[in-house]
Amino acid sequence: MVNILKTQNKKYLKSLFQEIEELDNWNYYNRDYDLKKINWNDNANHQEFIKNFLRISGKELIEDYFFTTELKKAGISLDNFERATHTNSVFFIGILLYQKLQLKDKISFIREDGEVDEFLFIWFITSMVHDFGYFAEHNKEKFSSITEDISSLKLTHDLLSYDKDSGYLKEAYKQYRNSTQSIIDAIPNYFKDAFNGKKSSSEKKKIEHGIYAGLLLYDGLVKNRKQKKEQRHNNLYWEDDLDKFYAIASFAISIHSMRREGIVENSEDLKFSIESEPFLFLFALADTIEPTKVFHSKDPEYILKNILIDIQKDKIILKNDPFFRLDFSKLVEKVCGLESWLNVKVCNEGRMLTIYIK
Repeated sequence: MVNILKTQNKKYLKSLFQEIEELDNWNYYNRDYDLKKINWNDNANHQEFIKNFLRISGKELIEDYFFTTELKKAGISLDNFERATHTNSVFFIGILLYQKLQLKDKISFIREDGEVDEFLFIWFITSMVHDFGYFAEHNKEKFSSITEDISSLKLTHDLLSYDKDSGYLKEAYKQYRNSTQSIIDAIPNYFKDAFNGKKSSSEKKKIEHGIYAGLLLYDGLVKNRKQKKEQRHNNLYWEDDLDKFYAIASFAISIHSMRREGIVENSEDLKFSIESEPFLFLFALADTIEPTKVFHSKDPEYILKNILIDIQKDKIILKNDPFFRLDFSKLVEKVCGLESWLNVKVCNEGRMLTIYIK
């Protein structure tokens, strides 16, 4: 009888695949899109999903930036953006976390007209563009115009200059004022060190993909907004106050790979918490627990169907299906690393991980 009760009381965990397919209120632009139409094992399908989102949002300039213009400069063909599947998985997992962790009261991007909370809008930009800089990171030698000096990116609308004038990001992330250097002020030096191979154990010299994508994104978004506003383009919103939301998305992308190393002297200042930096916390969490990048040798649909998840207000459980034919320890190692830069505690119980949110 005791065993039966335990079985009856045991909570049923859904797979990530099932949770994503059952998502509601995820699509900022087209509420009728059927998630079952996504072919998770077709990376080209994911790439087209991203491009379509950029088009229907009126951001053709961003699509051109990352899929055409920048690639032509380096003579690179990007017929298949290899991280498109991971990108979309992060997008959906982030919305799942946002809903189930009940973050609506913590993360709010209200336009000046007071009508719309732009979370889904800002999230789609952040998640879908966050790894677009990989083609530059892996082809540094082809981007000869880029040097260790971040100004060599030659941006018309510079995120760092925007914040120098507005102080918006520094105001939004006050806790870093307690360290000797704010996180946004550290970006140029981090870019320089990565370029010279001083930010990785392998001493690989690279164009840091997060900073590259984040700064290009901000430049492109502002240019695009100004063009659309001048053209009075369709019925979408193109007012100036969007720039501060663009800054949040671009900033999150810029620092998403920086983590703790080399950013501020007092490393405890860089532990993002759900209370003080909920958007950065959400982005870091979604990007880290996303499993298709870790188990890239298997089909994404198989992976998502075999990682079970339960999200409660103060904790997240990830579990390995007993018949999952992959090394779950790889995901364990990645998720346990969250403790060094998020305000969480991770408990590893072999085939199950529990992330406690402090």
